[in-house]
Amino acid sequence: MRGADTFTESLFSVRKLEDFVPASHPLRPIRKMVNAALAKMDALFSRMYEPDIKGGRPSIAPEKLLRAMLLQVLYSVRLECQLMEQVQYNLLSRWFIGLSMDDGVWVPNLFTKNRERLADGYAEREAAKAMVNDARQAQADPTRTITLGADKGYDAREFIEACQAVNVTSHVAQNKSGRSSAVPEAIAQSEGDAVSQQKRKLIEQGFGWAKTVGGMRQVMVRGIKRVDQMFVPAR
Repeated sequence: MRGADTFTESLFSVRKLEDFVPASHPLRPIRKMVNAALAKMDALFSRMYEPDIKGGRPSIAPEKLLRAMLLQVLYSVRLECQLMEQVQYNLLSRWFIGLSMDDGVWVPNLFTKNRERLADGYAEREAAKAMVNDARQAQADPTRTITLGADKGYDAREFIEACQAVNVTSHVAQNKSGRSSAVPEAIAQSEGDAVSQQKRKLIEQGFGWAKTVGGMRQVMVRGIKRVDQMFVPAR
């Protein structure tokens, strides 16, 4: 029996917006981490805006601004008008930012004007640091050895000794071109050093991701503060 190509518009829905997001979607743990970091910044946000007692028109919530900016980086959305268009019809975007299905979407000009208040990049940096600290605490292991991988340019005695002073094992590529290496031979021949040399390129991959995915290859804004505002979520 052939099904009918009909469409019935529902006036009400009994499902929550979160129900439409798959349980295994990668944005779920990211949003949880972001919300934990933003909760710690409530006092900072309060100082950035006029108190409610003075009246005035409410701004876009800074928490929603930062979530939207992060979403723009994660999905390589170049323009604010494209971002607002996606938020209009994309339930995943609405859920991540914190908008309900009935909430109106900001016009691009309003979004960019509200973002100017965060143009010094301080709020973004504080959010990034809070997320990094939370991640480190969650994975804290007192028995874990701290290592540092670097190329031959860091094969200098001063650098190696500085790492040892703070209990960091320096997995630095040896430079034996007409000189002796400052890296102890026991470390250079260890299995951990071999792994570090392979993983070291992940640093460059991070910058590559920021260019290809994060939209940093050709930014659509001008000015050091605005570019920095886009770069902080991408890094």
